[in-house]
Amino acid sequence: MGFADSVDPEIVYLDSMAGDLFLEAEVEVRRYDAMFDNLRAQALSPDDTLDLITTLINEMR
Repeated sequence: MGFADSVDPEIVYLDSMAGDLFLEAEVEVRRYDAMFDNLRAQALSPDDTLDLITTLINEMR
């Protein structure tokens, strides 16, 4: 999470069945930021996602 006020540091919020976790260390935030960037780079575009879902639905009919 990033905040408008630059005084507030970015944090990572993890929600799991084991509970909530807030990570504030810069190295941890950078690690999760890099993982998110990697996932975003591999993700399909919204249009390609819609095409894939439509194709899968048609194949299941």
